[in-house]
Amino acid sequence: MKVGVVCPYDWSYPGGVRSHILGLAEALPSVSCGRFEAEILAPATHPETGVWVAGRTLGIPANGSVARICFGPGPRRRQQGAASAVAFALLNSSPDQPLWAKAGDGSLTTPSVLASEVSRLMATPRVKANLLKKVSYYLDFETLPFVSKDPSTFPEFAGLQGSLYESSQLFLNDVVWGGHFSDLFTSRKIYANQAMAKAFGLPDVSGNELSAVTVTGEAYGAGVLTQPALLAASNLNATGDDIVHRGLWIHDNLLCAPPLPPPPGNAAAIAETITGSSREQAITRDTTCGLACHGQFDPFGLVTLSYDSIGRYRTTDPTTTPPGGAIDTTATVSANILAGHPDMPVMLKNANDLAQALAAGRQVSDCTADHLATYTLDHSPTFEGSCELRTIRDRFQQSGSFSDLFVSILTSPAFLTRDVKQ
Repeated sequence: MKVGVVCPYDWSYPGGVRSHILGLAEALPSVSCGRFEAEILAPATHPETGVWVAGRTLGIPANGSVARICFGPGPRRRQQGAASAVAFALLNSSPDQPLWAKAGDGSLTTPSVLASEVSRLMATPRVKANLLKKVSYYLDFETLPFVSKDPSTFPEFAGLQGSLYESSQLFLNDVVWGGHFSDLFTSRKIYANQAMAKAFGLPDVSGNELSAVTVTGEAYGAGVLTQPALLAASNLNATGDDIVHRGLWIHDNLLCAPPLPPPPGNAAAIAETITGSSREQAITRDTTCGLACHGQFDPFGLVTLSYDSIGRYRTTDPTTTPPGGAIDTTATVSANILAGHPDMPVMLKNANDLAQALAAGRQVSDCTADHLATYTLDHSPTFEGSCELRTIRDRFQQSGSFSDLFVSILTSPAFLTRDVKQ
């Protein structure tokens, strides 16, 4: 067990109390038969080793000597709050000793010191893994282990599910730590093992280990939009197509499009009257009762009809009458949903077309910056620091670096001046 031994005087200046505290801390392990370990907490003027620094001191002349004491809990709390916020964002834990020391000596909120500490932590494998997980949550890859598919319809899915998730993490790791934001929509790389290669028609891979393969043609050429892992995770229909949720994923996660109106009270009853193929049902929804709602996101799901519920590419539609009709992935996105098209609808041929549209502007990079700022700060940044959020968006759009994005978020004035309870 660790025991905190508090010294009320400035540790940087030798004295009787300091010597007494040091002696107690050194003796505690032996007198407790190794059951206790001492940690010294004290204010200090200069950086100290072996001590948890609790703030700077001010020398006050008194009784013929100088008492070096630490004034005011507010500044100390702000420093400690900044250290705790950085540690929680990057480590999901309490501050490590170097970070805590910067808070203790009062320098952490200095921009250059904060940037140095953030960069130091971001170079560690633990922080890289934690931030990658935030991106994975944002892109909904973390739902994949919990997605269910009907075993009679997709008997191979249970055996592929773990590999699909691992494949998604390797793909993200390449983009986040070694690539550019645009790679999310242009990469033709998929990590696969022998079972995945066979199931998804990918280039041959031997064994159970996942290896990177580069695909050709249109089947899997739209980056994250055609990663089998995402296609399987965003399709919540256990037995067939799910145009609705695939479209919603793009509408909400990538575009940050305006909130949709709630469905009418009789929506379920209306849905039961809509028949036809998956595409025909979507067209009916989008052009009649669901124009104001489904019409805003169904087109994004329509372009993924070339992929079944678990993400396999197909050229025929099992839902047509008779089954096996040609797949039609064309879609029309209403005006003012995709940035840059306020007056005219946008015609899409397939998922590759959509990927090019998303990569061309800054709507998706801005949306990504907003989402990851929320995940990193643990609250929506739109309530304060909006000017700084615009700066963060601009920097991310220019650099395309996820690493730079996280540094910008954690070193922004909005991060340090957010409303934290003192």
